Amino acid sequence: MEDLVNMYQEVLNFDNKNKDLRVYVFSNKDDLIKKYVENNLMSMKIDEPITGEKYDIKFKKYLEEVKLLCNTFSNTEIIIIGVYGLYVDSIDINSNDVRLYHLHEIELLSDDIREYYTN
Repeated sequence: MEDLVNMYQEVLNFDNKNKDLRVYVFSNKDDLIKKYVENNLMSMKIDEPITGEKYDIKFKKYLEEVKLLCNTFSNTEIIIIGVYGLYVDSIDINSNDVRLYHLHEIELLSDDIREYYTN
């Protein structure tokens, strides 16, 4: 129910959005895949009758995005994702600036945040 309320509010406030950023941290590839798919299942089920886009096609798109996100990380490596843009409540490669960071690159994240908010 909370997801539905959030989606409804997002639709109502679509033109009131400010640029923002959100940082996601996943313990490993499996954690990223599990949470990424869980977060998108609800929107996939809701969007199918509205957009007419088939559930299978949408799911395949999400799996391709997950593959892109995981590509440069080992199976046990912590994955940090910065999402910059208007709709940062989810990781959407097509709608936002999505940047990936390895744990040893954490200073790059702070540099990007500083740059994002000063421009």
